[in-house]
Amino acid sequence: NRRGFFFHAEQQLKLFHSRRTDRDLWLMLADIDGLKKINDTHGHEAGSQEIIEFGEILRKSFRNSDVIARFGGDEFVILIINTLDEVKEKISGRLDRNITRYNLESTKPYELSVSYGLIKVEFGSAITIQEAINFADAAMYEHKQDRRKSI
Repeated sequence: NRRGFFFHAEQQLKLFHSRRTDRDLWLMLADIDGLKKINDTHGHEAGSQEIIEFGEILRKSFRNSDVIARFGGDEFVILIINTLDEVKEKISGRLDRNITRYNLESTKPYELSVSYGLIKVEFGSAITIQEAINFADAAMYEHKQDRRKSI
């Protein structure tokens, strides 16, 4: 999954840099909060099920043309292709609504909680996919810290 993501993402980055357009490329890194606690308290099967459920939420939240991959453990990476700047608010809102809906419909004794970082890849920048992931990871960490402060 990770290797496939890098293959597709590098191809999309090359296409993106090959022609100027009013559309942008965005990258999101998302992490399931507290998965270790779910595994420790409810078992690894419950944790594995949360990973599957979150994958489905991502599928519902993004377009078929976007590239979604499990990046490792409880992290997912999403390459959002050919979109406008307003995607930042739209995607965040859609993802948050889908997670809220999942939690309201769930009968599990815990809630799914997710932190994410979303960054824009500028046309003409020399950024690599790995560098974009690193920036998204830093943005995700900020999101996670902000959420902890608000609790």
